Amino acid sequence: ALLVLLLHPAAPGPVAESNVIVRDGVQYVQSTLSPGQYPSITVQQNVPVHWSIQAPQGSVNGCNYKMVLQRLGFAYTLQEGENVIEFTPTEIGDIPYSCWMGMIRGNIHVVAGNGRE
Repeated sequence: ALLVLLLHPAAPGPVAESNVIVRDGVQYVQSTLSPGQYPSITVQQNVPVHWSIQAPQGSVNGCNYKMVLQRLGFAYTLQEGENVIEFTPTEIGDIPYSCWMGMIRGNIHVVAGNGRE
């Protein structure tokens, strides 16, 4: 199993805060939402993603409640507690996403299946 844990709570700007476990052909990604920024994650191409975003009490607000994943063709409305987003990235590269106003941004970085670009 692949386990990656990157935590930089004091770092300014976009932060890669996620851990990824590949199990039974699915990438299980866990992130935590903060009120002023979205988590950025790194996932493998052509492997289904099960992305669990924990939203602690007070972390969801009028700015960040709706994630727009335009390149993936959908939006997701966040609620306090566990939020699960499922998709399969088909192209290597970055999939930027933002809040509904475009102010808060995050990134899904897609790498080749062996973890190398």
